[in-house]
Amino acid sequence: MERQQEERGDKKVNGKRKAEPTSDSSPSKKDKTSNDGFCLFVGNLNNTKTSEEIRNSLAKYFTMQNLLFQDIRLGRSKTHAFVDMTSDMDLTKALALNGEEILDKPMKMAKAKVKSNDQGKVKAPPVAKKVKDNRCLFLKNVPYDATQEDIRKVFQRAIAVRFPGGAKGPTQGIAFVEFKNKAIAEEMLKKQKAQIKGRDLIVDRIRQREVAKADSKKAKAAPSNNILFVKHLPETVNEPHLRCVFKKAVRIRIPPMKDKPKRFAFVEFATVAHAKKALQFSKTLKICNKAAKVEMCRNSLQPGNAG
Repeated sequence: MERQQEERGDKKVNGKRKAEPTSDSSPSKKDKTSNDGFCLFVGNLNNTKTSEEIRNSLAKYFTMQNLLFQDIRLGRSKTHAFVDMTSDMDLTKALALNGEEILDKPMKMAKAKVKSNDQGKVKAPPVAKKVKDNRCLFLKNVPYDATQEDIRKVFQRAIAVRFPGGAKGPTQGIAFVEFKNKAIAEEMLKKQKAQIKGRDLIVDRIRQREVAKADSKKAKAAPSNNILFVKHLPETVNEPHLRCVFKKAVRIRIPPMKDKPKRFAFVEFATVAHAKKALQFSKTLKICNKAAKVEMCRNSLQPGNAG
């Protein structure tokens, strides 16, 4: 009776499964089947057994459970395998068998993330950062004990929820929510009284936030005027010393600093171009045999504010 059942099972298997490879090495990309959407990951296998014993045990087990599959691909370490199921129904049934024992060890079942044959040959064009930012929202004031599921309950049309740094939770109280397109993101932006665990969320666009940050950095990096700020000057330096160095300067001011031995000066030029040129030639500048540091003057260090 058992022999008849095994023969029936073998007929089902032979109708759906490829011939088992004899080598222990992992299969090449060319040998992979195309139904990657129904691929099952089986972990925690007994690697003290031979590859043939593991494959045969898995094949017999799935056959006894009336599950149809196409191929069993064993990893090199023999601790896991990928099983190509024939349908989504077979995959779902197999996932329900998580924890069942094979060769004296409980299996770990999960849906595998396997690249299809087309991937690697033709890569999809990357989504432009600006386009992606337009369909994302930036959340602030997120409770630290919140989860991705909590956020999805509020933004049910989200296709992805991410926390900075790849964290599993909002370690900084912020999160990013991605939608299918910009229109949905704009609609969700108008969502009134978005709350998680009683806390009001602050919802904002990513693009505007990053543009504002970039503009702020640009403003700091840009020269504010045609004045150079010279510091680390020796105590004995005076205006004639500086005029010998900065010959195109139209005005030089050395503020009196009685209590501070380290002096500084403001050197003004007729144009910003002259100031930039003088800055380039000041990288190895020495005044009275002492190295000085020269930089563009910021607004907060204007001569009128330095007294």
